[in-house]
Amino acid sequence: MVVNVPVLPKRPGSGKLAMDPAIRAEFPMLRRLVHDMPMVYLDSASTSLKPRSVLEAIRFYHEEITANVHRSTHPLGEAATLHYEGARGCVAQFLGGRPDELVFVRNTTEAINLVAMGLGLKEEDEILITPLEHHSNQLPWLTRARVVYLPLDAAGLPDEELLEGLITPRTRLLAVSLLSNITGARGHMKTWREVASRHGIPLLLDASQAAGHMGIDVATLGCDFLAFSGHKVCGPTGIGALWARRERLEKMAPTLLGGGMVHTSRLDGYSLKEPPWCFEAGTPNVEGALGLAAALEFLSSLGMDEVAEHSLALGRRLKEGLAPLARLRLLAPGAGDRYGIASFTVDVPGLSAEAFGRLMADSYGILLSAGRHCTHPYHDMLGLEATVRASTHVYTTSDEVEVFLAATRQLVG
Repeated sequence: MVVNVPVLPKRPGSGKLAMDPAIRAEFPMLRRLVHDMPMVYLDSASTSLKPRSVLEAIRFYHEEITANVHRSTHPLGEAATLHYEGARGCVAQFLGGRPDELVFVRNTTEAINLVAMGLGLKEEDEILITPLEHHSNQLPWLTRARVVYLPLDAAGLPDEELLEGLITPRTRLLAVSLLSNITGARGHMKTWREVASRHGIPLLLDASQAAGHMGIDVATLGCDFLAFSGHKVCGPTGIGALWARRERLEKMAPTLLGGGMVHTSRLDGYSLKEPPWCFEAGTPNVEGALGLAAALEFLSSLGMDEVAEHSLALGRRLKEGLAPLARLRLLAPGAGDRYGIASFTVDVPGLSAEAFGRLMADSYGILLSAGRHCTHPYHDMLGLEATVRASTHVYTTSDEVEVFLAATRQLVG
């Protein structure tokens, strides 16, 4: 189905972003108190807060057009289909792709599993990734092929200079995070793109962290697959997207069969719809798709260049404020720019990462993440049981970062 998709809005940069009270006011959760203290939300790498427009999009579906898509011929069904496919076009536009290259999924995990199951991998095939990958870009490959890890350099970052030497005739895919969920550092995409192109190997990018913090253009990135989750881009949970080059989608086999993804079904077989619809079996998350489109419209209205500038500025301040503390170890201190994320360990007797996070919430109203952040191999390589992670988003202010840094100095000295 072809529908008219509104162009994503672009707002001239104001240099204010979350410092603008009008923007902060769009996030109802920011009014919440934690133990009667103003909430300082620094757990956006886990899940981001939602602007009012996202909540309204979900409410609109349930109050105005509740119906299944691609099935009913009544007005509600037609309206639901129109909005659902419009959302597909909006998400594809945000990524610089085409609507017929965009598959709606539950999240990045499902997107990468779809690729892993759809490529027809064999045990002897090799998938090249880094030790920093989120479990979503590690576990799907482990049971289907041989996983080859790019070593880390002295800074604790993937040593991209060694990438070329790890390619073999059995390498079937390069898969890497565009932005690390543990260090906030961006990978050297030029190196990955050039190596993949030179050897004719497809490139998959996990953009789960990146999509909400920088502009994404699949043509410039030169990737074959790109996945991200709605709940990290100020959208709803339970919705995400897989973008793939059309020729790649056409060669993949659907991994989930059922209603809505076939043209016909007979007693002895069936005929599939074309991609992307053959990959969306069953009733989809229609309200989630509408909410995701609303989230991307919201981010685009801020200007993605300005979003990236804001994230980088907060990331620099986190690094500057944490690095000098003697009883705190910042992960990947040698990394250059980091997009609004800082992870660290605390060297205080009796104060584990989890206890530090809980103390921050109970004593200061600061919400952090503490644990292994779905990057167990990376923690194991560094000999770490757990780390604390502070992560920001468009609604995070520099004042909130200063509150966090002051509280940290009080706790660790």
